[in-house]
Amino acid sequence: MEQIKTILIKHKDITVVLLKQIAELKSIRWNYSLENQLKWMNDNLKNEDYHLLIYVTDQLVAYTNFVDIQVGINKQPIPFKGIGNVCTAESGKGLGDLLMKSINEVIITHNWNGVLLCKDKLVGYYEKYGWILVDKNNIFSKQLQSINTLTFNLDSKIVFFEYNNVLF
Repeated sequence: MEQIKTILIKHKDITVVLLKQIAELKSIRWNYSLENQLKWMNDNLKNEDYHLLIYVTDQLVAYTNFVDIQVGINKQPIPFKGIGNVCTAESGKGLGDLLMKSINEVIITHNWNGVLLCKDKLVGYYEKYGWILVDKNNIFSKQLQSINTLTFNLDSKIVFFEYNNVLF
């Protein structure tokens, strides 16, 4: 029987060896060199951001990160966790399901608001897990007009969504 282990770790507590393993996993899904992956994490993740790692039988098979961001919701600044770099080692093995359920569990356990950005073809996938698509007519951020924005664990109805910072 395969043993599943989920680890949530702050960026400041992660080892160089583990960062390299994450970069290798990310490189499976995004065609960037290991060096570029490591540089992106170094440049964009802050000490208090989190990594979510999922292992099956001691092999890293799924990953995402949680980045502290502020979003304007209905003209009020609200803290969010930006969910980025959602990836798995393989498709069709249930790893995405395991990852999404783990992401949702972490968000609910910590009472965070989650936001993620995705391409058109992935909207339905994330909606399956309870993520809610923000109407593009309610998004007041130029950089988010060409991408889909979804939220999770947010009680407010969104009529005004504004985010003008680094994409995560």
